[in-house]
Amino acid sequence: MVRSIRSRLTILVLALSLIGLGVSGWGLNTAWTNWRIAGDVSRLAAVDQLLLKILVNARFERNATAAALVLDGAAAEASQAMVAGYRNALDEVLPAALSRMDGFDAGRFDDLTKAVRTASDGVRATRQAVDAQMRKPAAERDRAVAKRSMADLTALIAAVEAMAAAIERHVQASDPSLSDYVSARVSSWTSRTLVGNADVNITNVLAQNRLATPQEIRDILVFRAQAEQALTFVRTLVQRDSSLVGLRAALARADEGYFGGAFAEKRKAVIASLSDLALPRPPVVDWRKDIGVALEPVTGVSEEAVALLSRSADARAAAAREGLVGNLVLVALAVALTAAGLAVIARVTGTLARMTDVMGRLAGGDQDAAIPGGDRRDEIGAMARALAVFKESLARNQALEAEAALSRAGAEAQRRAALAEMAGTFEGRIGGLVDALSGAASRLGGNAGTMANAVQETGRQAASVAATARQTSSNVQMVAASAEEMSLTAREIAGQVAGSADLVATAASDAKGTGATVQALEAGAQKVGEVVALISSIAAQTNLLALNATIEAARAGEAGRGFAVVAAEVKELASQTARATDDIGEQVAQIREATRRAVAAVGGIGGTLDRANEGSTAVAAAVEEQQVTMRDVARNVTEMAQGAAAVSASIAQVQAHAGEAGTAADEVATAARRLSADAETLRGEVDAFLSGLRAA
Repeated sequence: MVRSIRSRLTILVLALSLIGLGVSGWGLNTAWTNWRIAGDVSRLAAVDQLLLKILVNARFERNATAAALVLDGAAAEASQAMVAGYRNALDEVLPAALSRMDGFDAGRFDDLTKAVRTASDGVRATRQAVDAQMRKPAAERDRAVAKRSMADLTALIAAVEAMAAAIERHVQASDPSLSDYVSARVSSWTSRTLVGNADVNITNVLAQNRLATPQEIRDILVFRAQAEQALTFVRTLVQRDSSLVGLRAALARADEGYFGGAFAEKRKAVIASLSDLALPRPPVVDWRKDIGVALEPVTGVSEEAVALLSRSADARAAAAREGLVGNLVLVALAVALTAAGLAVIARVTGTLARMTDVMGRLAGGDQDAAIPGGDRRDEIGAMARALAVFKESLARNQALEAEAALSRAGAEAQRRAALAEMAGTFEGRIGGLVDALSGAASRLGGNAGTMANAVQETGRQAASVAATARQTSSNVQMVAASAEEMSLTAREIAGQVAGSADLVATAASDAKGTGATVQALEAGAQKVGEVVALISSIAAQTNLLALNATIEAARAGEAGRGFAVVAAEVKELASQTARATDDIGEQVAQIREATRRAVAAVGGIGGTLDRANEGSTAVAAAVEEQQVTMRDVARNVTEMAQGAAAVSASIAQVQAHAGEAGTAADEVATAARRLSADAETLRGEVDAFLSGLRAA
């Protein structure tokens, strides 16, 4: 089957166009996917910023509420003002975050959003009970309300942290290049949580005006050390990437404002005073204000990390949008070039077909055939003009043929020269096109080879990243195991504290019973004193009667002598009774004085035991909060392990896609070789055509 030049050129242009459209279409699809993913990541990063603000204000509200419910007077009023401020800030940002998550990605986060809404409803309901309790004196407040408020705010914090973790996992899976910023946010917030826990323990001891236990001191120091360790990743990141100026500045402010500087020295002094009541201690309200100021730069590290995540996501979304527009332009350009190529082929080959028909008619002796394209200024026009010369020569040759054979021979030579000139012109034009086509095919093959090399390098780098991700996952799992052990230790401490609280409560009850018994003893001693006074009065009257009897016996003379002896004995007995009752009265007075001192001592013991019971309850609450914190740390570490596993899975997908891209590059190279072979075939066809034309 013989194919025309037009068919070959059309097939060639269509093949090149299909390749161009395929490559540009694949690029457009990739750009569309990247743009959509980048837009989602940018939206989630903005929500992550709002969630961080929710966590900060919720933790502040929880701690301020706990302090406000145990303080009284001016200190309570100051704490209540802080609570109101934190509530307003939380209520302002929480609805904005939830509204942005409604219906996102076909309801992917609907369950988490519902959990946050449920927890926030519980917090708002508990706030009314808290406000009612804060209007009462501190001694009359219901401690169950404080526990419920702490539990509800802790549930809200846990729900928000779960949503933030899910969002950050989605961001890492969608765009692994943002993983460092996500890890910086997680590490810095872990540090902020740990220093907050340490300072809450300090505040509780100061509020109760007591000595801290050795375990509390150890917890405070351990939390402080763990907080600095948590910032290690952020420090490494800013050292590795010099462009993170804002994050480096935020870290420096945290070092100066909390981990170093004047506050660090003041904090050391306060910790020392927890073990010695003789050392000066700051008022609780002043200490809370100092903590709030010092924690701001630590929180600022997390805020800068999540802001950096948001800015990077926005920049990548803008770049993806520009890439999408660029690929749309490339697709439009490929379509336009295809249409232009087909139009050029139609114009060139159509004119050539008509010229071929005219040449056939002229060869048959038809001198009336009109030559097309004579007015064109390209090679086709030159061929038409040459054909016109050939037509004129043919007419002249036919006119002169009858005159002389030599003239015919000369005309034949002239005709051959014209054909040779036409063939040369045609060869130069078509040969240039074929050379350009062959060169384009060679360049396409070279680009395909470069693409294949890049894909192989991507595969090697992906394998390296996968190994690193597996090592990271192993390390995170070890940290998770350590966190679980610490959580078990905290639970044992909670059990011991609960047992101590029960013993203190029992002792307080026994002390109250003892006080009642001693008071009854004091009442009995008072009654004994009254009886002794009565006996003393009777003895005095008896003594007076004996004296009167003695006087009467003396008056009676000898007859009253016996009676006088009896009266003297009675008087002596009355005197002894009076002395005895005086001694008994002194002893009863001493007993009553000792009894009053015993009553006061027992009352003091009861008050001390009540305060000890309150301290045990506060310690139990602090230990419970530490258990919650350790569970949060364990969960965060577990989520980091899951994130590392997700990174490994993503890298595996990158390796698979790299293999597919390598296969596509090989196919492009094969198509380029086929195109080059077709160009050589076209060159051979043109040479054969020109040879036949010259031979004519």
